[in-house]
Amino acid sequence: MNICLLTDIQCIDISGSALATQLTEEKVRQSAFSVLNNNAVCSMATVTPEARSHIHSAYFSYSLEYELFFLSNPNSVHCRNLKSNVSMAVTVFPATPTWGEPSVGIQLFGSAMEASGAAAETAERSYGIRFPGFLNWKAEVGKTEMIHQYEFYRFETESFKILDERTFGDSVWVRASILRRN
Repeated sequence: MNICLLTDIQCIDISGSALATQLTEEKVRQSAFSVLNNNAVCSMATVTPEARSHIHSAYFSYSLEYELFFLSNPNSVHCRNLKSNVSMAVTVFPATPTWGEPSVGIQLFGSAMEASGAAAETAERSYGIRFPGFLNWKAEVGKTEMIHQYEFYRFETESFKILDERTFGDSVWVRASILRRN
């Protein structure tokens, strides 16, 4: 059973105007997870202490609760930014789209912070399943060295926008918010 519900599902056109199209939560969920599953790299936008934007790309894994996990050095600019402002936006699109073919991608909005405790264990397990090479790398460098150089981060999605033209139509974005149940 999912602990997240999609709410405020709305189709919008390129200008942001609402369309009369009605969609099921299941159809939107399937599209979102299809995009995440078929792409391994995301771009993450954070905010500097000077209120400037910063963008970074990273490999990611995800959960069925719309969490994204990434491994990064805590001293990197994007991770330092998260210490002062947890707001983050993420985009996931194919690395090599074909011009003229139906487009697909997702923009996620929420917050991120270093994962700890159970969240760190979930992140590492998810990442290891998605990227088996990570487990080999971890075994080679050793847990001690990894702890000092890299940490897992957890991005919790609050809302997203999907562009899936094969499923929803040409230039139609689907917007949804996430309601978390405990």
